[in-house]
Amino acid sequence: MSLYQGDRRLTRSEALESTQVQITQVRQPILRIPGATLPGRVFFTLEDPGQGNRTGALVEVFRERERTRAIQRYKIMSIGASGAVGSNFIEPRDIIGGGYADFTGGLVLLASNIVGGAVPTINAWVDWAPSPSPSAGRVPYSMDTPLANGATAEFGPPPFGARYCTIFSDATPPGAGGLAASWLDTAGAVVADFNSWAAGGPQVAMPGYSLSVQNNSGGATLIGVSWT
Repeated sequence: MSLYQGDRRLTRSEALESTQVQITQVRQPILRIPGATLPGRVFFTLEDPGQGNRTGALVEVFRERERTRAIQRYKIMSIGASGAVGSNFIEPRDIIGGGYADFTGGLVLLASNIVGGAVPTINAWVDWAPSPSPSAGRVPYSMDTPLANGATAEFGPPPFGARYCTIFSDATPPGAGGLAASWLDTAGAVVADFNSWAAGGPQVAMPGYSLSVQNNSGGATLIGVSWT
């Protein structure tokens, strides 16, 4: 079976437009540019899956040259807007994962659905004038919420461009003694717990997963998360 079966080639002007595709099969083609005289950067994000829903996708970027092919893979996740998951979800906007990849020759973009969430929809577009990483030295945004003892708040997946997350709290005792942090998958199940952020250092943001924080300090506390 050809890698490009059911796919259509895009002209340069078409590639500049946002291409939107719902992912219903494994390695579904999103766009194909058979060759390029200029280097470029392809961007991709997930659509808001709707209130109360999660979604995730594995994105594969094939960068083609005359005799070689390079492959990059990205796992991304999105949570719907306006109280998407549980009563403690505190971000009124949707949180959309995404990424980008640079290329100098031909380009093929494929995506597969991550089982356990809603059917994902991918947006993809190309910029023919690459620039420095848009995430360098930038804070996409910070989020905070008051949290009662024993309660849990979900802060969502890392937003597009975020590579690290830092958790802040006025809990006593701080860190591992007062808070428990977990990464959740698209089905809402715990993938990993961690407490190494207790010393205050930033942690690698896990693309394709959602950050959940529980208050175990014995009293109400204010929790904040910064994505950087």
